[in-house]
Amino acid sequence: MSKACTVTLLVFAIEAGVLLGGCAKPAAVGPADEPSPASSSIPPAKVPTPLVPPPGQASDAASPARTPVPPSFRALGTEPFWSATYARGKVIWSTPEQPDGVTVPVSRADADGQATVTGKLDGRIFELQVRQEPCLDGMSDAVYPLSVVRRIGDDTEAGCAR
Repeated sequence: MSKACTVTLLVFAIEAGVLLGGCAKPAAVGPADEPSPASSSIPPAKVPTPLVPPPGQASDAASPARTPVPPSFRALGTEPFWSATYARGKVIWSTPEQPDGVTVPVSRADADGQATVTGKLDGRIFELQVRQEPCLDGMSDAVYPLSVVRRIGDDTEAGCAR
């Protein structure tokens, strides 16, 4: 299983556990069990995750006729923050360290409802795999129509796009 799939499954399992944990009856908390103020004020990290339909419910991914990825899109990821704006054979790659962005010439291949954009960034392979799959940006809880896997060399991150 790829690193991106493992991360997505792990995040989904954690989020499901958090959601289901809210359904449980709270346990009695004594003074020794109370969290310290410093540790309770730090919110858990959130990662963009594809939305997965409940078991037994059909997903768009199972449909044989998949909707193509639009001709241009803007992808983003959190923790670490990044964005990639694709249009007409180039990606503008931005990070907090490079807010104005770097232009990366790329090629695009579309197949089976997925677009793969490939180029070179600082001598390393740069790739965006984009597909029509709803994606939840865990930072803002916004739902995007596209899911993204971003690779730079061996580094892989998940993100969302529109």
